[in-house]
Amino acid sequence: MINQRMTRGLLLGACLFAASVTSHAAGLFRAYLSASGNDANPCSVTAPCRLLPAALAAVADGGEIWMLDSANYNTATVNITKSVTILAVPGAVGSVVAIGGPAISSATSSIHIVLRNLVIVPFSDGTGTDGVDALAALTLTLEKTIVGGNINNGIVGIGATVRLVDSVIRDNQVDGVKIVGGRLYVLSSRILGNQEIGVEVNPNSIGTPTFVVVSDSVISNNGSGFAIVAFIDGVVGRASITRSTFADNVQLGAGAGDQSVHGADLVLSVGSSAFTGNAIGVQQFGAGAVFETQGNNMLRQNGTSVLGTPTLVGGV
Repeated sequence: MINQRMTRGLLLGACLFAASVTSHAAGLFRAYLSASGNDANPCSVTAPCRLLPAALAAVADGGEIWMLDSANYNTATVNITKSVTILAVPGAVGSVVAIGGPAISSATSSIHIVLRNLVIVPFSDGTGTDGVDALAALTLTLEKTIVGGNINNGIVGIGATVRLVDSVIRDNQVDGVKIVGGRLYVLSSRILGNQEIGVEVNPNSIGTPTFVVVSDSVISNNGSGFAIVAFIDGVVGRASITRSTFADNVQLGAGAGDQSVHGADLVLSVGSSAFTGNAIGVQQFGAGAVFETQGNNMLRQNGTSVLGTPTLVGGV
């Protein structure tokens, strides 16, 4: 009987040890960062790490990284290669700075990245570039996040799905958001004061549309507000703007343009939106670009309200 109990105990201990090893190898569901943390720590809530690379190494694919207090959490570009949610807890300011390149970058396809309640800005040495680069077929979601003042673009997406929810993209020295292919959703967000274009979309896929939705947002005080432009023959782009305001942009409020040699297929549909104080309210140019309107938009006090030929469409 004693031998049987000992055998069972040894087997149970072995199983628990194996489970522990498997759990450790799989990584933490939730890793923690703190201004007083140390990267030699296990990134637990009682022994948090200090910087994002250590937390990314510790967290499981699909897990979360919580910033527990206000601080900066990187010293170089943060490269993300797994699905993860990175957030600052309510009341804390989670800062990630662009140093020697973008603040955050990923070129790993088929992962999902969520950034919540962060502030993404350049470091004062002037070596930063973009705020966030999504350089593959991944999903990048920003929620209640500020991306501002970067030397190049705020956000770059190449073939990615980018979602901005209740976020602010402001005062970047090139574009606020630049999308090449993929998908873009701008929902209840503000894109303000970017020097070139608030939102620039360049379709690059033949047959598969680049797809854009802008809803309940403000795009103002940029060089131009919104532009979907084709440079490649045969590419397809679809953009829908509803219940949004384009105000005081230096050049264009919103527009669609075909600059390809033999023609593209672009459609920009706009409804229930306001265009005021822009040099040009809305613009359509090029044979392959269509600007659709239900005729329910407000255009006031622009230098020119409409350039090009709008297409009036009905609703149901």
